[in-house]
Amino acid sequence: MAAGRSIGVASQLCFDAALIVNWLERTRSMLDAIAARYCVPLPVFHVGVCGPTKESRLRRIADLCEVSSFFLGSAFDRIDTDNNGRVSREMLLDAAPFLHADESTLCALFDLHADCDGTLPRYAVAEVLADLGDDLAHSSPHSSPLGMRSPGTGKAHAVSGPSTAVQVRRQSKELTGEADKLVLPEEVVLALAAYAEREGLEEDVV
Repeated sequence: MAAGRSIGVASQLCFDAALIVNWLERTRSMLDAIAARYCVPLPVFHVGVCGPTKESRLRRIADLCEVSSFFLGSAFDRIDTDNNGRVSREMLLDAAPFLHADESTLCALFDLHADCDGTLPRYAVAEVLADLGDDLAHSSPHSSPLGMRSPGTGKAHAVSGPSTAVQVRRQSKELTGEADKLVLPEEVVLALAAYAEREGLEEDVV
């Protein structure tokens, strides 16, 4: 960028909507500031999102790429414990430990995004995840995750990105033995759309 060149940034695949938004906001903020300093076009981001794929295949890909598959089945499916397609306030608060969010933050986000019936549909949970990622990006120092260790290897990653930060969310064994269902990228796409809309991003930025 210092040489006057525009850049594009491509991420590894990631199944955690809040984490991908966190990484995107942090990285975009830093690179936008650099672009403004050198009067070059803003960077373009290509986010790694898998198309509809069988769960067993995605888990193999995740293992090869050292990416956690904890949210492979979507955060919504884990939060919606009664499987009725809606998330209550109590369900969202119960999910605080694996969402890495405090209850007061989740209560505020629930009030912001809940429908008139006092529940969150799937798209609203994606908006909550986008807000969680954005809030985390602004509440944490803009430090690079370079040098974080790969799960089980002790080796440092050569590049930073959402997959390097997800190593603390180890793969869940809860889905073992379930049918090999088709996994859709719906949650990550909805969260990215909510983030782009809120930030007023142009069509080709993300």
